[in-house]
Amino acid sequence: MTFLENGWLQLLTDQAEFAHVNEPINVAQKRAAALRSAVVASSADAVLLLHNDPFAIYPYLYAHERLPEVELALANTLPPSAALHDYVNWTNRLGPWTYAFFPARKIGVHQGEAAGIALRQAMQGKVLTLELPMFDWTAAPDARVPIADIVSGWIKHGGGATKPTVPAAAAHLRGRTVPMVSASLTARFITAVLKGLASELI
Repeated sequence: MTFLENGWLQLLTDQAEFAHVNEPINVAQKRAAALRSAVVASSADAVLLLHNDPFAIYPYLYAHERLPEVELALANTLPPSAALHDYVNWTNRLGPWTYAFFPARKIGVHQGEAAGIALRQAMQGKVLTLELPMFDWTAAPDARVPIADIVSGWIKHGGGATKPTVPAAAAHLRGRTVPMVSASLTARFITAVLKGLASELI
């Protein structure tokens, strides 16, 4: 509940992740342009973007192609029974732990392009995003999807401070606590993906 009591959610159009344009004007677009310039200047063979997903159970990837070594390294950090079950209607699956990058227009953003698409156009190397689970929903598995829907609706209706979503979310939690995923586990996921990516580049 601390996350919702103190959080702030921007409209997708105000997020640098979906603000890549040829002629940047606003703050988000300028941040996106700075990222592209830094990536190009680095001459990197690959770029790994990190993103927190408050409602994911397991970590997962976005990429332009399936990266078997990365998927295997990530899968080795997870329980044998783990699987990516959540359905999305804005893209397709490339592998057991990978979704395909998608144009921003697929989620209703027409003023800019998504980072995964724009960076691939700006550089020759591989681009992937590691989506990291932010919370451990083990204690309240039935509350995860309803609260995700509440937050998604809040963003669609303008976003801003998330405190007004607290009563509805609390009704689903019924006093249960959802802790954050530990920093050590998050580090384990990142390290595994970096090692898998290094193997892909050999």
